[in-house]
Amino acid sequence: AFDAAMTQKPQVLGMLEAVLRDQQGSVYVVRHSMPVAWPTTHIFIWGAYGPQGKTHLLKLLNESTDDTTLTSVMTLLTRQQELAALERIRTLAREAAPAVRARALMSLGTFGHPQDFDVLATAMKSDDPKIAWAAAYGFYEYEDLRAVPLLAACLNGSDDALAREAISCLAYLAAPEGMQAVIDCAKTATSEERRNECAKLMQYLKLTEEKFAVMSAEEKNKLTPVSYTHL
Repeated sequence: AFDAAMTQKPQVLGMLEAVLRDQQGSVYVVRHSMPVAWPTTHIFIWGAYGPQGKTHLLKLLNESTDDTTLTSVMTLLTRQQELAALERIRTLAREAAPAVRARALMSLGTFGHPQDFDVLATAMKSDDPKIAWAAAYGFYEYEDLRAVPLLAACLNGSDDALAREAISCLAYLAAPEGMQAVIDCAKTATSEERRNECAKLMQYLKLTEEKFAVMSAEEKNKLTPVSYTHL
């Protein structure tokens, strides 16, 4: 498929479209000692085909009924920040099947459009932890401090994966209210894994409950945002 994409001929689009229906396949590039899996496989292939593939991807986004194709297409168009895809992604974030809706919420966070805060906020309150997790991921990319109370509330929920994502988001946003929630979680959470995640963040920041309590508002507002890759 990559070789076909390199030709940049319209005749190969059928093959490239078929690849979008697979998210399990992978390849090991021996020369670079690099495993390549989804979505990087799709990024390489459609990147080789070039920008002229955008029209076909937008057509698939609007017309495909295959969930795997839709999530793959959204991932590619979001990475390109293709604004022509945004309205359709908003619709999918509200109405699609769970897997597609989750990917759409993640995409909305990456686009970061001001009008999409409420869609993400509503999804954060979903009874489906996978939808809530996708909204939390979206808020990480969205970078809006209004999300801090919503994320902090997840630390007391029943889903560990959602709580981990919320901790990463709170670490990245680094707002005083979020840091207080992390400190409280490290002390009172019933989940040992959750307590350890919060303690790890506090250790990275060289922060203790006692130290935080005596910090001024100015000092709290200057806490360093922490990327999840550092934790």
